[in-house]
Amino acid sequence: MAKVDQTSGSADPTVYRSQIPQTESVSSAVVDAVATASGRSVVRDAAADDPLDPLYETLDPEALDSLLTPSAGESGGIESVTFEYCGFRVTVTGARRLTVTEH
Repeated sequence: MAKVDQTSGSADPTVYRSQIPQTESVSSAVVDAVATASGRSVVRDAAADDPLDPLYETLDPEALDSLLTPSAGESGGIESVTFEYCGFRVTVTGARRLTVTEH
């Protein structure tokens, strides 16, 4: 799991940033980061209070992974992808930098 750093200013929304390891899928890192930022669980079970909605209800996780994980011999052609997920603005760059901002 990517390490998530938190920053905030008095008038600015809280921002969570991390570098996604090559060993982790982009979609998994997004879900983990939003869970950390929101204090919500990723697991839907009886013990989870207000779990996150599944990422696939917002976008196709496999497409996200494909866009931001170039195949061997390819260079990343996507500069960044930004979308909203569970009340947060999520940006992932081709360099696998993840930013989650309260929206």
